[in-house]
Amino acid sequence: MTDELFKHGIFTPLLKCLTASQAIYVVEEIHRGICGMHSGTRSMVTRVLRAGYCWPTLKSDCQVYMQKCKECQQFGKRRLTG
Repeated sequence: MTDELFKHGIFTPLLKCLTASQAIYVVEEIHRGICGMHSGTRSMVTRVLRAGYCWPTLKSDCQVYMQKCKECQQFGKRRLTG
């Protein structure tokens, strides 16, 4: 037996639950890695789930990471506030 935890997804196979350090690595690789596209929060969450991973703070972690990305803040879409 291993010490890994899996979550049964609704429309997906089992998703591997990650620790905080593993989650940071996955978010960095998806956002900046070889195939990284500096995508937005929703796209990052979708790509993490499609890769077969999950953790409780997935959406907020992706959002915070994107907000801290210098390239995304400098060259990303400007959002108008009203």
